[in-house]
Amino acid sequence: MSDHVSGKAIVITGAGGGFGRLVAQKAAA
Repeated sequence: MSDHVSGKAIVITGAGGGFGRLVAQKAAA
């Protein structure tokens, strides 16, 4: 599970744009 979360964080950081922010907000919600 740790690896999966890290991969997700990398993807979000890679986007670093509106899309990454949207995904982060959805994940937080």
